[in-house]
Amino acid sequence: MNSAGLSPNNPLKYLGPNVNLVTCVSIAREPTGADYRQPQTGKLYPIGSEWIVAKNPTTGTQGDIWFLRKIVANVAYWVQISLVDNTLTADTGGPLSSVANNFNIFGQQAGSIPVVDTIGSGNTISIEDRTSTTAYVVDSSNTAGLRGTFTTIQSAITAAPAGSTVFIRSGTYTENVTLKAGVNLAAYGNSGFTPSVTIIGKLSHTTTGVVTISGIKLQTNGDYAISMTGSAIDTSLFLNECNLVADNFAALQMSTSGAGSSIRLVNCWGRTNTNATNFFVASGVGNLTFWNVNILDATPQTIASTFASTGQLLVKYSIIRFPITTSSTGRISGTDSEFNTFATNTTPLIVNAISGSTLGNYIRGCILLAGNTTALTVGAGSTVNMLDCTVITTSATPFSGTGTINQAGTSYSTTNAIPSSTTVTLARKAFDPGALWGNWSGVAPAAGYVGEYISSFVPFDGPPVNLTSNVVTVVTSISLTAGTWDVSGIVQFSGISDGTYQVAGFGTSNTVIGNASYGSNAISAAYVDTGPADIGLSIPSFRTNVPSSSTFYLKAQADFTAGTPNAYGRISATRVC
Repeated sequence: MNSAGLSPNNPLKYLGPNVNLVTCVSIAREPTGADYRQPQTGKLYPIGSEWIVAKNPTTGTQGDIWFLRKIVANVAYWVQISLVDNTLTADTGGPLSSVANNFNIFGQQAGSIPVVDTIGSGNTISIEDRTSTTAYVVDSSNTAGLRGTFTTIQSAITAAPAGSTVFIRSGTYTENVTLKAGVNLAAYGNSGFTPSVTIIGKLSHTTTGVVTISGIKLQTNGDYAISMTGSAIDTSLFLNECNLVADNFAALQMSTSGAGSSIRLVNCWGRTNTNATNFFVASGVGNLTFWNVNILDATPQTIASTFASTGQLLVKYSIIRFPITTSSTGRISGTDSEFNTFATNTTPLIVNAISGSTLGNYIRGCILLAGNTTALTVGAGSTVNMLDCTVITTSATPFSGTGTINQAGTSYSTTNAIPSSTTVTLARKAFDPGALWGNWSGVAPAAGYVGEYISSFVPFDGPPVNLTSNVVTVVTSISLTAGTWDVSGIVQFSGISDGTYQVAGFGTSNTVIGNASYGSNAISAAYVDTGPADIGLSIPSFRTNVPSSSTFYLKAQADFTAGTPNAYGRISATRVC
């Protein structure tokens, strides 16, 4: 076929100029609506004609094919059916605007954030999926296919609305970050116990609202790693499974004047890498909580962390390896925790806070390890209530200060039952009913423990001890160490004839029996008989305080004029404290 009107089957046969043949023309431009007649013949273009665009010397465009669909009112309707050598235009995260006559492949956005990008140009386009689980994914990489939606933490926080979580991929991010209330930070698929995300810098929180940080290692960089300041009320920071490192500065600062402010560390680790500073500094009105927190001392600290807030310092199920000093009108509450400065021989707790709370400063089930120095110092006007605590120090004065310590169930590594103290008021408080567990193991308590039992027994065929009339005779004895003991005994007299009295008792003297009255450590009986007889005397339990190791004797004395009397029996003691 051609534009000359010749038959395609017989080129020599002319069919006429107006026959509707498929016509193909090649012109160096694109067709327009005015191209409804053939310029060579002035005849109408047949419907279905093809227009091939020859190379345009100005634009370089060539090879496009157009199809004539219809002619209406002297207007030609050409349809483009092919593009050759046109450029592919990809979305690169910028404005979504198309380029005329190109294939334009755009990605998907979450608001203004590209989460599915198309990358490339020319004849090759790649699709990058950045949807993840959120529009706010931080990755320091700029490599297509590996990057997140942001390269810095701060840019993601700035873009994210309240209620969002910014996920941070593995890597080390050295930047100072201003936190936004309601926008949380979380490591992408990791926890602080095996951290793969590290932020070296200062995270600041100053506004009303809660921020949660999860699974991230926070490390100082010449300033605090965590800082909460300002006057906004209810400013709250919650660290969960994080790792807080004091590398070259104190790790944590809390200095707020807004009511309801708090910082909580839960299931966290910490480490001190410097002794040039302390671990935390707290003032103002906020509360600071360590809940199941373990602070390691790669470099043990001797500079005390300070809590000068009117709020509460709560330490629960934690291990703290740096000294703490409290002041102001706040309070410290420690439960089942270890305050350990054994390696530095420093006092782990110095309590100067005069608590305005009815609960006061309270330590229960805690261990204080102080090396060779005082384990607890209580300042003037301050009171610390201790229950079921253990104090480990080689110092003879584990407590110091001029305040008051109310204690119950405290055990000490020192040899004195009540350790000496210089000026502190040391008071023992009664246990709450049911506060002490019994021994369920069936194993006898060891020496020095409550319930320790000591006894000595001379049986009838032991042989018994011979008696001389009116002479105090030792039947047997036991040795008791310092403490409070319940002592009891029994003496059996045998073979007495013509006797008038018998006396039994115990005590630290081996030659004297005390006054034989009811409830004392001696008992007597009057007996007169002309024939041999046996008489038994039971000495009731008698509580005695033993200041130092002593021997207690079981003694017998009888008056008689005939026979060959003797005595046998038992003395026993149970430690009660």
